[in-house]
Amino acid sequence: MIKKLIMSWFFLTILSLNIYADCQEMDGANSVDNSTVIGALQDIDEDKNICIKGSVKKSSDNKDYYKFRVGTEGTLKIDGSSPNNKKYKLTIGSSKNGSQYYGENNAKNHNMDLITLHKDDIVYIRVRRVNKNKRKYKLNFNFTKNQSKPFSDNTITLTGTLRDFNQDHVDFEPRMDWENNLYSGMFNFFNGVQGGLQTGYVKQQLDN
Repeated sequence: MIKKLIMSWFFLTILSLNIYADCQEMDGANSVDNSTVIGALQDIDEDKNICIKGSVKKSSDNKDYYKFRVGTEGTLKIDGSSPNNKKYKLTIGSSKNGSQYYGENNAKNHNMDLITLHKDDIVYIRVRRVNKNKRKYKLNFNFTKNQSKPFSDNTITLTGTLRDFNQDHVDFEPRMDWENNLYSGMFNFFNGVQGGLQTGYVKQQLDN
């Protein structure tokens, strides 16, 4: 029994190491405006596991800033650890909606809750040391793309007059069909389930 448990633990350890076996050495920028782009995550639109590692050491380099833009809706899990067993502060947020998902915990290990991201969200990561000692860090990213449902499952109903649509919906292009006495137009709306802009068509038979 003990032998089986040891073998199971060994297998799980090797498996977890293999997931993030290629941990890329990176050097984060010193300011948020010049954040280093994580290329492997930029415009991400598929399931992916990646790892980056770096260090913050001297007074002029006590913060590392990273960022990436999301290419499709999905969920993100970030875990952090310290190869030299030192505490560091980790902050994760988004400039698009002003959210701070995880911030300012001073610890050797960081375990962020699963977060939902949308297309074109820009995620910012900051690693900061507290005192003068060198801090090494390793961050594991696990992104899972949302599975879109068929459009037929995402039916919406719009009510009102065409003039209401013209006022309330972006990019509405009304047209008047004088021969058939029809007032019609195309409009765009955001489908949250499908995760993008959809186009609709409406028309109204006018009284003679």
